[in-house]
Amino acid sequence: MAQNKLTRYQKSKKNLSLPLQEVKFALPWWWKCFLMLTWPLWIIPFLVTNLIIGLLVRNSMEKIQTTGVSNDRNFAKINLNSLAFYNRDMELQNCPQLMIDDAQWQLMHPQDVTITSFDNVPLSAFLFINYQPNANHKWIIAVHGWQQNRYRILYLVKHFYQQGYHVLTYDARGHGTNFKTSLTFGFKEATDLYSVIRYVNDYCHRNDPQTSPNISLIGNSMGATTILQAAVHFELQHFGVKCAIVDSGYDKFSNIIKLLGIHHTNIHWWWFYYGAKFYFQIRDRFNVKAINSVDKLKYCANLPMLFIHGSADETVPLAMTKRLFDTKINHEIAPIKSELLIIKHAKHVRAITTDYQLYTKTTLNFVNKYTTTKEQQ
Repeated sequence: MAQNKLTRYQKSKKNLSLPLQEVKFALPWWWKCFLMLTWPLWIIPFLVTNLIIGLLVRNSMEKIQTTGVSNDRNFAKINLNSLAFYNRDMELQNCPQLMIDDAQWQLMHPQDVTITSFDNVPLSAFLFINYQPNANHKWIIAVHGWQQNRYRILYLVKHFYQQGYHVLTYDARGHGTNFKTSLTFGFKEATDLYSVIRYVNDYCHRNDPQTSPNISLIGNSMGATTILQAAVHFELQHFGVKCAIVDSGYDKFSNIIKLLGIHHTNIHWWWFYYGAKFYFQIRDRFNVKAINSVDKLKYCANLPMLFIHGSADETVPLAMTKRLFDTKINHEIAPIKSELLIIKHAKHVRAITTDYQLYTKTTLNFVNKYTTTKEQQ
């Protein structure tokens, strides 16, 4: 039997160095001067090359498999949007404590709901209402990363559910059952998250008008950047958001395009970045430079954040999280509330599966600081 082919991204990812290092993207002054003096000689080849290769880079990031059975032979044709896929993933990561069998799944009483976003995009979500004592006020909203879905993010929230938190996971646009819309890597997704937070508030008020939710956010990779984008553009604390966990997030999406493009094409970013930026603007209707959280963290200085990253990340450089953390605490007024956790030897979005005890203990302690009421202390 012929083996299933790996996706282009999976093949290229095998060749990435560990950990992924940042690249200096600024052109030296002397090179800029040379380009200005010789622009008639290179401008046409430059534009043509950018339009061709830039489209390939954009398509490799936008056109991902979101439905149907997996093309990865490690998943033996398991449906991407299923609990079986999630459990197989945890099995491959050697984390049986994160698996959820059918009996546990039924006890979690998953409610399949749809949340309408700002531009009428229906977001498929799971609502897990916890019936343990003193759980009515505590919520965790999980925001998944690129190529994940509302099932595959469960590993970041299972330990919270076990501690009595309500949990909500949802498919980001361009993922899972929302595949008909283009993903924007944190731009429109930030407003989607705002809509999800409003949904939780409305749900609580419908069931108990006297209850105000205590919401914590957790996300990885694109989901982490979505949280950052939402935090700097919306007053999330007005809607019950107490803290956020940012796992493997990137500071600027323009840098991610260059990094991934370099590793996928093995050529200098100069020859594809502007073309990719053009196609994201024309086809997906967003400016890649607008996804820039590091320069806007001053607008959410009062929101405590736990920044997490793996030291062996092969997709997002560790330096990005360090820069986000340093910038965040520089804007905070003492006492500093935000924290940084680096998991040794962890690859991209695999911090919890690399050191389960440290990850769960740190995240629970952090969230409990801001969601535990005086009556529970």
